[in-house]
Amino acid sequence: MADFKSFKTGYWDYYIELEERMIETKRYVEFDTQNHNTFSSNYLMLFQNVCSEIDVVGKEIATHFNSGFESENRTKSINRWWYEIQDNLPDINKEIVFAGAFSVHPWDKYRIVKVVSQKSRNGMMDSIINYNLQSKSNGITYATPKWWNDYNKVKHKRLMSDGEGVNFKKANLYNLANAYGALYLLEFEFMKHIGTVQERAKCDESILFGMEDLQNAFIDNLFVD
Repeated sequence: MADFKSFKTGYWDYYIELEERMIETKRYVEFDTQNHNTFSSNYLMLFQNVCSEIDVVGKEIATHFNSGFESENRTKSINRWWYEIQDNLPDINKEIVFAGAFSVHPWDKYRIVKVVSQKSRNGMMDSIINYNLQSKSNGITYATPKWWNDYNKVKHKRLMSDGEGVNFKKANLYNLANAYGALYLLEFEFMKHIGTVQERAKCDESILFGMEDLQNAFIDNLFVD
């Protein structure tokens, strides 16, 4: 089970390094809505690095909430680890502002349900467990985040084309901003869950998204014996 200090050292400090690499790109491409579709080989590298880290961090957090997660003999897809996280970190599904330039809502309308079915095998009934997108309800259509789907296209079918063009071009500013937002929310909301505001106040601050509760650190410290 992760504790605040080890999580900060193993994940948050690396996240800050990833942010610094993104901030360097602002010298060449302004963080602006008019540049949402701008793509580059540098963005490609960052897109893959950030999304890979999302998968790693997601599994780490899922294991914290379900100690049996890591020992499961099954593929641990994003649907699987998101199922463990979605209700334990309720503030993770919110809209945030990227670098003061534009809003992103990386986990919007992503909701997973556990589906158990029975299958006959050698005369015995086995339980088959799947983790699927929640069906449409109350006018809401649930879906895997588009930036995550685009990441997989960039990763596995980079030179193929779809209705939106060559997949390489999906390594663009908007998808990258959403990926950074997704990783930030995973880590910061988890640190809020396992740590105190005083502990978070000692962390390097996110330049892209800020540390929304640190403004209360001084007030809280007034009441510390």
